[in-house]
Amino acid sequence: MKLVIEEPELTALRGYLHDHGLLASSRIVFVEVRRALMRHIAPNHDFADEVLRSLFVVDLDASVATVAGRIGPWSLRSLDAIHLASALELGEDRGAFVTYDERLAEAAPALGMTVAAPA
Repeated sequence: MKLVIEEPELTALRGYLHDHGLLASSRIVFVEVRRALMRHIAPNHDFADEVLRSLFVVDLDASVATVAGRIGPWSLRSLDAIHLASALELGEDRGAFVTYDERLAEAAPALGMTVAAPA
């Protein structure tokens, strides 16, 4: 969301992503971004479309859904589990898992992921 909605970390996040290359996300990010934009008075749908087109997208297939249903902790929300399972699908060369969400930041290392939250 931080790439399409003006928040304090936006500049740092853009710099981090510029330095680290390809950005990947679960297919559900298309829904999450559009829903978040609807909550803002002047959503920038064109910019959001540009950002979404630049992503490497991990589809929510049976494999990702199965992994998402099995990973912990129990307090992990469903959409968060899908994001983590999607990142796991990318394999060992995935780079850092970028998140500003506390639950995701706590769960990712237990799955062998490095977490980044550029600020």
